[in-house]
Amino acid sequence: MSPFVVAVVGQAFEEAWEAYCNGSIPIGAVIVSSEGNIISHGRNMIGENIKDLRKLSKSKIAHAEMNAIYSSEQGVRNAAIYSTMEPCIMCFGAIVMNGITEINYAARDGVAGGVNLKNDYIKKRNIKINEYHPEYEIVQLIIKTDFIYRNFRDRRDRAEELLSVWEETCPLGIRLGKQWYKENRLINSGAASRLSPYKRWHAAGREKNRHRTKILDRCEP
Repeated sequence: MSPFVVAVVGQAFEEAWEAYCNGSIPIGAVIVSSEGNIISHGRNMIGENIKDLRKLSKSKIAHAEMNAIYSSEQGVRNAAIYSTMEPCIMCFGAIVMNGITEINYAARDGVAGGVNLKNDYIKKRNIKINEYHPEYEIVQLIIKTDFIYRNFRDRRDRAEELLSVWEETCPLGIRLGKQWYKENRLINSGAASRLSPYKRWHAAGREKNRHRTKILDRCEP
């Protein structure tokens, strides 16, 4: 990925981290115009009550992609959206209906993901769909796993059901997420310093193998 795209993905993860720190589902999104400029960004806010007319909050529709689209001060037609998680059915519909022509995401979502929906209307849109490098999926699922465990304590069976679906496509992300949850890594270090797992992950530096990082090696048992 180009340095610009890496920066855009990083901003999406910072949005996801803000959501996590504020009690909402950790997903972030950024929209880039066809000219290559960032025109809006958003995060999940279903667990918050924000008094801002340009933001959706305290509602099941307050998803990251919805907020990124809703908060844009200009049209998003022919733009590209970058999300830390595969857009759900609702968000995918909003993306299609608003004329966004490219979708980029980090983690696949076998539970509610909607990018595989197809009908004649969607096919005519010719939307380009891309997944990020696998490392980004791991980072997203580490945060998501921790969030699920902390917010489904009274519904542990449901938590395990969700995690088992994501584990099918990214077992390492779920395994590390469970490990980090048990060790309180995000609460004790990340949340306290407001330094996101994304920044800490990349600050650790790359190993020679381009698919791994030093922090990843240290997290493995």
